[in-house]
Amino acid sequence: MSDKTTAAQEPAAELPTIPFWGPAIVLEAWRPLLAGNAEMSGAVTDAFSRMGREWTDFVSRRLTEDLGLSQRLAACKSPMEMWSTYIEFWQKAAEDYARECAALTQCATAVLDTGAAAQRRSRQTPMAAIPPAKAA
Repeated sequence: MSDKTTAAQEPAAELPTIPFWGPAIVLEAWRPLLAGNAEMSGAVTDAFSRMGREWTDFVSRRLTEDLGLSQRLAACKSPMEMWSTYIEFWQKAAEDYARECAALTQCATAVLDTGAAAQRRSRQTPMAAIPPAKAA
């Protein structure tokens, strides 16, 4: 008989103990993080909602201006008056779009600030200590 043993013949090594914590312990430990995420989610949703309302209001105002252009052009009596109407229209459109870009940038900044503030608050609350698991 040979002195060599194969892996299958060797005695089984002791398996490491895997700790198990009940759901209540884990949820309690993670509660500050979960609360911070919930707060951030609500605040970011509100901020995106404001941003959507801002954009919808802008599009509504611009469509009114855009549709009114044809009526204003139809009322023109000379080519110079038509040219002046076009110039006024495009100047106002450029001003409106620039103003809206600034407003949406402020809304986007508010979204980021709101989310970051909620995350900072959740990190300031320490997680509860998870007790060592009892070996089975």
